[in-house]
Amino acid sequence: LAALEALPLPNLAKVTDHLNNLSPHTGDVVTASITITNQPCSNGGASAGAFHVGFYFSPNSSFSGATPFHEAAISGCAANGTTLLNQNMTVSASTAPGIYYVGYKIDDENEVTECNEGDNGIFYWTITVLPPPQPDLTKGTDNLSNSSTHAGDTVTATVTITNGSCAGGGTNAGTFHVGFYGLSTSTSF
Repeated sequence: LAALEALPLPNLAKVTDHLNNLSPHTGDVVTASITITNQPCSNGGASAGAFHVGFYFSPNSSFSGATPFHEAAISGCAANGTTLLNQNMTVSASTAPGIYYVGYKIDDENEVTECNEGDNGIFYWTITVLPPPQPDLTKGTDNLSNSSTHAGDTVTATVTITNGSCAGGGTNAGTFHVGFYGLSTSTSF
């Protein structure tokens, strides 16, 4: 037992992490970038074999009762080396707007025996999920070819419509109708 305990072990730990968008809309893809190091233990270092990084989503920062929604496979990490993980994740369209926590845990499935199991996480970011972006259709300019008409005259209306962005962003408006009003519901009035 003493000989086994004296063997060098790996120690996987976070170096840096970054989430590219802390205020995503439902349906958005966010990217987590995580740098993991395999630092030496007191009796030296050893390579870490394959392991997983588990990703969590929770309405509370304690992640109580949360299970990973994704397990990213890492092929290993050399002694005193680093490995980089870039993970794309989609915010579900069914997620209600509000404040949530996106977290991750290194060696989530406990596949690597480490000298320090306490520095694997869960590390997290606080995000604010916004509702889907909406279009904002407004009149840019308008022009009437003849404002002094007689019965039987043809009048041409020119309207420029702009789709601006709302406070939460913008999106395509899709198909819509423009209604023209006068003395009749037909195209002649």
